[in-house]
Amino acid sequence: MKKKKITLLQAILLVSGLLSNHTVALADDVALIPDYYNEAGISDIRQDVSSYSNEFIDPFTGSLQWHNTDLSIPGNGGFDLKLLRSYNSALVSPSDQLGSFNGGNKPLGVGWQMHMGKVISKSDAKVCSNTIVSTIDNPVLELPDGSSQIFSFTNDSNARVMTGKRWKAECSGAQTTIYAPDGTKYLMGKVVKSNPDPKAVYSLYPTLITDKNGNYADIAYESNGPRMTQITTNDGRVVNFGYTDYTVSSGNVSYKVNLLSSISAAGKTVSYSYSQVPDRGAFYLSKVTRPDGSSWNYGYHPNNGSGTDTPYLLKQVTTPFGGAFNYTYTRFRPIGGTSSAALSYVVSNKTANGGSWNFSYTPGSGSNYDKTVVSGPSGTTT
Repeated sequence: MKKKKITLLQAILLVSGLLSNHTVALADDVALIPDYYNEAGISDIRQDVSSYSNEFIDPFTGSLQWHNTDLSIPGNGGFDLKLLRSYNSALVSPSDQLGSFNGGNKPLGVGWQMHMGKVISKSDAKVCSNTIVSTIDNPVLELPDGSSQIFSFTNDSNARVMTGKRWKAECSGAQTTIYAPDGTKYLMGKVVKSNPDPKAVYSLYPTLITDKNGNYADIAYESNGPRMTQITTNDGRVVNFGYTDYTVSSGNVSYKVNLLSSISAAGKTVSYSYSQVPDRGAFYLSKVTRPDGSSWNYGYHPNNGSGTDTPYLLKQVTTPFGGAFNYTYTRFRPIGGTSSAALSYVVSNKTANGGSWNFSYTPGSGSNYDKTVVSGPSGTTT
C-alpha cells in the first residue's frame, strides 16, 4: 500500500478575488465541501489498497483512483511541469443517468480530470472577506488529484485566509495572490462560473506561477471555459493543448462536446481517444497514446437498465506494459445502512496480475464504526 506525493506544479491552487475575467460553462451543481464518503483524491490519514504505483483504492470510501503523469518536463531549480491525469470513481454518479456529464467543462470524459488545481466557491468575491454565513460555504481548494482543503478565516492580520496546510491568500483590489508554504506565488486570473444563479459555483484557476527563485509559468485558457490551451515558462518550455469537437444529437437538438485530443511539448505528443456513452451525450476516455506509441486502454461498465447495476464506472485498465486490471462495484449505503443514507458505489472486487482482492463494507451504527474487510493474496485486513 503506497502513498503518492503531489509535486510543486501539481499542487497549484486557485483562489477567487475580485476578478473580472469571468466565463460561463455548464457543470454539475456540486457541494463545496464533499461528503466524507465522496471525498476525492488520496487521503493522507488512511492507507490505500494498491498493487500498482498509479492505482489507489480507498478502503473507507470504496472509491477507485488512477493518477497518471502524461507529460513531465524538468525545469530550473525543480520548477518542473507535470501534467497529471486523474480518475476517481467518486466523481461518477450513476444514479443521475449522466445528466450532469453532458458537454460543459468535462474535457477528459466521464470520471477523468486534468487541471493545475482550483478553488471552488459560491462567490468569486468571498475568499478574502469573511462574509460567509455558514462554514459549509467556505471556499475549497482542490488539488490535481482531487483532494481538497478548506479555507478558513483567522484573526491573524498577516494570514487571514488559510488552509490547515498553510496555504495563504492575500487580496489587493482586483488581484489575488496565493502563497504556498514553500514561498511559491500564484496569480489568479481565470474565473469560470458554473450553473446559473442562485446555484452558481465559481472555479478559479492560476494564470501565473512564480517560485521563490524567480522561475515562472504562464498558463493560457480558452475564452469560454477552463480548458488550458498553452503553458509557457521563462526558460523556454512550451506545452500546447489540442481539442476536438464531438457532435451529439438528441431528437431535434444537437450540441458539441469539446474534448482534449493532444498535449505536445519538447517534441513529444500524447494523444487521447474517446467513445460515446451509448444513448447519452457523454464520452468515455478509451485510449491514451504515449509519445513512444504505447498506450493506456480503458473499458467501462454498461448501463443495463436493471436498477441494480453500476453503470459508467471504470471496469478495465490495460497498461502500456501489458498489465490488466478489472473492477466490479456494489451499491452501498453508509451511516447505518438506512434507506435515507446517500447511495455510494464502491469497489467490491479487483483482479490484476493473477491476484484477486475482495472488499466487504459494513456501515457503522451507534457506537460501532464503519468497517471494511479486504481479502487479497497477502491475507485479510480490517
